[in-house]
Amino acid sequence: ELLPDIPIFLGTMQSQDDADTAAIRYTNKTDSDIEIKIEEEQSADTETHHGMESTGYFLFYFNKQ
Repeated sequence: ELLPDIPIFLGTMQSQDDADTAAIRYTNKTDSDIEIKIEEEQSADTETHHGMESTGYFLFYFNKQ
């Protein structure tokens, strides 16, 4: 079976309000829910708190009929 049972998630940050580099990450993806967070990298410092950012995303569902 080539089509997934749960949706495909594509997401990106649409702002860069904090000075440190970060990326969008997701966890706990199901067929009806997904959790996203902004994850800050640690090359400049070990602190990983990141300010608010705007995000955008697509969820692709497939009809298997």
